[in-house]
Amino acid sequence: MARPTLGHLDPMFVGMMDEVKAMLQYAFQTKNELTMAVSAPVLRAWKPAL
Repeated sequence: MARPTLGHLDPMFVGMMDEVKAMLQYAFQTKNELTMAVSAPVLRAWKPAL
C-alpha cells in the first residue's frame, strides 16, 4: 500500500496489460491480435459508443 499507484498510461501498466492479453489468448486458445484486455477508463469510453 505504500508504493505509488500506476496510472493506465504508465509504461509498466501497459506491460502488465500485455501480459494479461497473452494469458487471455492462452486461456481462449487464440492468436487473434484483436484480443483486448482493457482498463476501466477505456471501458467507460466504449460503453456510450455501444
